[in-house]
Amino acid sequence: MSPYVLIADALVAMIWAELLEKRSVMKKMTVKRSVSSTRVFVRERITVTYRIVNESGKTIEVICIPSTGLPNASKREIKLRLEPHKPIEEVLSGQYYTRGKKWIGSATFYYEGPFGFFGIWKSCAFEEEILVFPYFEEVVFEKEVLRLLLPGRKTAYRLLEDATKVRNTRDYVDEPLNRMNWKLSARYGKLMTKDFETTALGRVHLVVDMNMPEGVVVNDAWKHMRERYEEQVVSGAGSVLKELKKTGTAVRLSIIGEQIWEADYPGTEFVLYLESLVRANGVEKPTVRTAEVLTRYAHRASLDETIVFIAMHLTENEIPLLLRLRARCAKVIVWLMPYGYRPCAYHRSRSYEMPHPEAAKVLEYAKTLEENRIIVKFFLDNDALQEVIDRVP
Repeated sequence: MSPYVLIADALVAMIWAELLEKRSVMKKMTVKRSVSSTRVFVRERITVTYRIVNESGKTIEVICIPSTGLPNASKREIKLRLEPHKPIEEVLSGQYYTRGKKWIGSATFYYEGPFGFFGIWKSCAFEEEILVFPYFEEVVFEKEVLRLLLPGRKTAYRLLEDATKVRNTRDYVDEPLNRMNWKLSARYGKLMTKDFETTALGRVHLVVDMNMPEGVVVNDAWKHMRERYEEQVVSGAGSVLKELKKTGTAVRLSIIGEQIWEADYPGTEFVLYLESLVRANGVEKPTVRTAEVLTRYAHRASLDETIVFIAMHLTENEIPLLLRLRARCAKVIVWLMPYGYRPCAYHRSRSYEMPHPEAAKVLEYAKTLEENRIIVKFFLDNDALQEVIDRVP
């Protein structure tokens, strides 16, 4: 037999032995991963720590690709020398640039055999879900109708008096004794009584439509506008929600997107509302129609409720439903923001945004709605959120 054949057979046997040995080592390699936080803000740095242990008795050198779903990761590939039973920790960081549900992805380990004759891959899947929140502006929103008989803000409706807030004093006329102002009565030599401020709380139904408007021809321009609108409507609605829940206002959140999301939490809880907003997403070709959802809400509206409807665009189908909602509730506010809005940290500048042709129709619809006491506000790209809120009567 030729010596070359023997050498080739020996080489093949060595490669197979190496393959089987390293394959066994790779199987006995354990990988654990921990994340610094599963709730972060946009552009906030997130830290990921890997702990790798070689449970076999052989040393191996591998290449680690630590993450497939973490943008701007500080490490793309890591060369590791794993000695038997000696743990190694590797730390990398990254950040997300858009809000929503994110996954860091799986970690992959690769061993290359001698002379590149073979390669062994090991993939480790992890299921951490990262929620990325946008930054929420501090706004003042006091536009809801106050009719709930609970201590809250000053209201013109004489429903509930707050004994800690005195409006004025006047002469006594057959009033209960707890209204008497004894100090002023002694000073003026006649009986004086106190008038208290009337306070109440409001109830708000916040409806956020994230979908592409019905009847719009979907093209690249509208698709880009909808994606930008979705990012900003989450931030704007979250800012209003945060402000409302500070005062304990009852808020029902409805999100129209790929599906219908509903949220209603008591007290001052607002984080769970924000999670609902962050998890939601809209689509260009929705199967859920806004008109159908508004029809459903029209039967559930109450006379002490303020409805805030935020959408990208209005169509003829929504007009009669908004009129029906107005007849059944205390107040209806419609915000249309096809171009988003200007963050409060930015100064007003010259705008080069061209109004889309459908905007003229929207303005005609707005006149009809305002004639029926529905408040419609159209956001331009140079308008700040607080500026538009202040225009609402």
